[in-house]
Amino acid sequence: MGKRFSGEEAIRQLNLRVEKKTQQAVDLCKEGEELDVTYKRVLDYKFDGVWAGRPIYVSRPRFPTYLIIAGAILVIIYQANEMNLPLPYFAVAAAMSYLNYDFFSGILHVALDDPRNIKLPLIGQAALEFQWHHAIPTDIVDKDFMDVIGDLNIAVFPILAANMIVMDYGRNRMMAIFMAMKLLMAYFGQFSHREAHNIRAGKFSQFLQKAGFMISVKDHKAHHQPPHEDDFCLIGVCNHALQVMFKLAGHFQYAWLATFVLYCIFDNYILSTILNHLAVSVGSEDSVETWHGGADSGLPYLYGSVAGMSNNTFAA
Repeated sequence: MGKRFSGEEAIRQLNLRVEKKTQQAVDLCKEGEELDVTYKRVLDYKFDGVWAGRPIYVSRPRFPTYLIIAGAILVIIYQANEMNLPLPYFAVAAAMSYLNYDFFSGILHVALDDPRNIKLPLIGQAALEFQWHHAIPTDIVDKDFMDVIGDLNIAVFPILAANMIVMDYGRNRMMAIFMAMKLLMAYFGQFSHREAHNIRAGKFSQFLQKAGFMISVKDHKAHHQPPHEDDFCLIGVCNHALQVMFKLAGHFQYAWLATFVLYCIFDNYILSTILNHLAVSVGSEDSVETWHGGADSGLPYLYGSVAGMSNNTFAA
């Protein structure tokens, strides 16, 4: 078993492996053949913030991750307290967020696994990193976990900004809770993904895998067999549903990209609407005003049919 590295040295070693594998691909490429885009981008381009290129692996600062985790926890506590959210509804919201993120991770995975997206601006670098994860499956274990979850942070702030507009800058309390939960679930999804590659996985991780709360090594290994068209979800619970969707949509590049973008912006809004309707249907003393900070906040036209159903959502 090779020597384990950590921190920036682990990142450096991974990039050396990228250089070595790229050179091997060049040496094996016969005259007249086109070099695979995964290697070509490494040879011809340097990542400039817009277009994909080398380096593939980057050491991520820790502070943004700590800030996001702390912020998400504080938002959940504050908003749940402000709306007097009962524990059963909080538990339902957490379960919905867990399933939602797993399905979202599958959509993201399909989009970024498409080599054609490497040539697109902004999203191309993430797609290139996904292709290299297929080439070096242990990369997610070889680098520090803080770098693994730090890879997500570059996408957090634009997605959060879009969600803030939809949630009327925080007035949609339930959507704010779902957004904060999704951030935490994203980090959990990375943990689940990492442990599916980790031959040193601890007993707790093994328990979660056996119980079905995280994707197993066996199931995720199926995804790493060419052509990489099975088991896209990083937690694994929604794999069957995502697989049905994949069979229907196939390799329609821009359909997956559009679905990914729309899902990024509107999934938490949809979840908060579903939970609100659920609360009303079971006879809770609910109103859109407390859930969403006012019947006129956060895409109000979608709330027109339920705004007058009841009063004082989860009021003390």
